Amino acid sequence: MTPFIAEIIGTAILILLGNGVVANVLLDDTKGHDSGLIVISMAWGLAVYCGVIVAGPISWRIRLGRCTPLHYRSVHGSSAGEYLGLVELQRPL
Repeated sequence: MTPFIAEIIGTAILILLGNGVVANVLLDDTKGHDSGLIVISMAWGLAVYCGVIVAGPISWRIRLGRCTPLHYRSVHGSSAGEYLGLVELQRPL
């Protein structure tokens, strides 16, 4: 998997899980209605964890945090993949 695709998938997982829990807490007629801020915070934390697990070994941000060798040519491509995943999932249906 290329860093570009890994960033798209990791960001997609982050946004889908995070926005899904916010919708569950805020919308009427759902099981999680009015469950509170702690549920939203915990679910966003888990969404970040899931996104890192998917894109972690390939992502330049995780490799930079672990002080492993980094090729700076891949930074622009994976950042573009992250923004593409974000824009595509935040678009209204």
